[in-house]
Amino acid sequence: MAVVEDLHRDVPPEDGIGREVDLGHAADGDQPRLAVAVGEEHRVHGHRDTRTREAASLHVFAVFSYPAPVLRICVAGVTGWTGKAVAAAVAAAGDLELVAGVSRSDPASFSSVEEALDAAPADVFVDYTHAGVVKQHVLAALDRGVGVVVGSSGLSAADYAEIDARAREREVGVIAAGNFSLTAALLLRFAAEAARHLETWEVIDYASFGKPDSPSGTARELAERLDAVRPPAVAVPVAETLGAPEARGATIGTTQVHSLRLPSFSVSTEVVFGGEDERLVLRHDAGSTPAPYVAGTLLAIRAVPGRVGVTRGLDTLLG
Repeated sequence: MAVVEDLHRDVPPEDGIGREVDLGHAADGDQPRLAVAVGEEHRVHGHRDTRTREAASLHVFAVFSYPAPVLRICVAGVTGWTGKAVAAAVAAAGDLELVAGVSRSDPASFSSVEEALDAAPADVFVDYTHAGVVKQHVLAALDRGVGVVVGSSGLSAADYAEIDARAREREVGVIAAGNFSLTAALLLRFAAEAARHLETWEVIDYASFGKPDSPSGTARELAERLDAVRPPAVAVPVAETLGAPEARGATIGTTQVHSLRLPSFSVSTEVVFGGEDERLVLRHDAGSTPAPYVAGTLLAIRAVPGRVGVTRGLDTLLG
C-alpha cells in the first residue's frame, strides 16, 4: 500500500526545487520510495506549493510503502464444487490467508462453522454450502463479529432482513449474491434498466436435475431486483387463472418465476420482457466449472471489511 504524505522540511531553495530529498527512515523503519521538493509553479500529485523560490521551507512529498493488511478467511463448503476453487484462490492471494475450512466429509477440516470460528479467528466467513444450513452458518458468523460473503442460494427476502438486522447489531458486513460471476452481475444491471422502459416480464430459471432448492439464487435475486424497480403489468392475476394456477409459476416479489430442473443444465437464468409486438430476452448461462465465480467472490471478500449490514448483488460492487 502506497501512502502519499506532505512533509514540511527545511530545504535550501536553490538545491531543493524538483529534486529528491533524503528523509531518512520513516517511524516504522520503511524507506520512502520517493521524496520530491516542490516550489512555485511546481506540481506533484496534483498539489501546488505557493511559496517562492527564495523561501527557506518547502513542501516535500513522500510516498511510503506499507504492507497491506492480510484478511483471515474461513470457507464453509471447502471441499465442494465452488468452495474448493475459492479456497485455493484465497490461499494463493498475497493479501488473504485461509485460516480454516468447514466440511462434513473432510477429516482435515472443521465439522461445524462454530467450531472453526472459535478455533481460528477470521475476518471474513465465506459460505458455499447449501440452502438447508446457510442461514444458520451466517448467523453463527455474525454472532462472533465476523463479516460474511454468502455464495449459497436458498435465502429469502425475509431471511436477508433478519440477517441484516443481526449484522447491524454486530456492526459487521454481509455481501450476498445469487451468482458471483461478472456476467450474471451484468444481467441484473441490464434487466433493471430494461424494467424501467418495459412494463411486462417473467423469469425462467434453469438448473441441474438434482438441484434441491427452487428458484435458484440467481433467479430469486433477479426477481427481487426487478421488483425494486416496479411491479410488472398483469392482464390476468394469477389467482384468477382458469385451469391450474400453478402453471403460472411462483410469485417472487411481484414477478412470476418458472423453475426447470433438467439434465444438461448447470445454472441458466432468463428474463423475458414483452412489448407491443416485440420481445427482449436477457439470459445468463453458466458453464461446467466454478471459475467464473472465483474472481467475484474474492472481490466480495475484500469489500466486506468496513461495511455494516447486508449488501445484495455483485453488481453493486462494480461501480
